[in-house]
Amino acid sequence: MDIPILKTRAEMAELAVRLEQAGTGWYAPLIRKAMADQLRLLILPPGGQLQLSLLDMRRHPLPLVVILAGNDTDPAGPGHFPQAHRLMRWARAVIVHGTEGHPFHYEFAAEAARTHGRVLMVETATAYLGDWIAFKSVVAPNTPGLIVAPPDGHHHPSEGVPAGTVLQ
Repeated sequence: MDIPILKTRAEMAELAVRLEQAGTGWYAPLIRKAMADQLRLLILPPGGQLQLSLLDMRRHPLPLVVILAGNDTDPAGPGHFPQAHRLMRWARAVIVHGTEGHPFHYEFAAEAARTHGRVLMVETATAYLGDWIAFKSVVAPNTPGLIVAPPDGHHHPSEGVPAGTVLQ
């Protein structure tokens, strides 16, 4: 699976603006930190794999946030990411994010990267939230972590009208 690579600040700025226009701008804080050379950002879809050299902090000294993007219309658990074990062990902080996105959550990930250097953020749906929590407790039980879950009785992704939808 080819993973798009945005290398220029112009490409990153365009993506941040487009995401905000689409009502999905929660990634914007991380993209803007990457544009300012304050961190690196890798977003991995289910089934995707990244070059392990990208995890080498000696070669790439900027803090790194790796996002496992498994909360789309086809939610994904740990088994959907071939490198989940390796990434969970590599991380110095883990965020299991199982609710609607908000820029604050991603600002927190940027701050965690500044503090810890290596952050794994797992984006998941309610259906797999428990699986990811259990996975982290087995694979990286001593790694600092944060769980961001929906309020009781709510599910992610919701079945409501998507953000940015125009009804006429």
